[in-house]
Amino acid sequence: MSDERSPVRKQLAAALENEDVAMVVMHQETDVPVEVAEAIVEQGLPVHVVGEGNDDHA
Repeated sequence: MSDERSPVRKQLAAALENEDVAMVVMHQETDVPVEVAEAIVEQGLPVHVVGEGNDDHA
């Protein structure tokens, strides 16, 4: 795999270098891009998906 990653992957990698935990929060009508989820999993970090029916604390 070359280092020619997508801008999303590059941004995520940079963020992961500075953060211990990665949390992906989407609007209800938005899906997680597969590459984002994969990049988080590759780093061995938990993936939290916040969506419909999960806003009891709002």
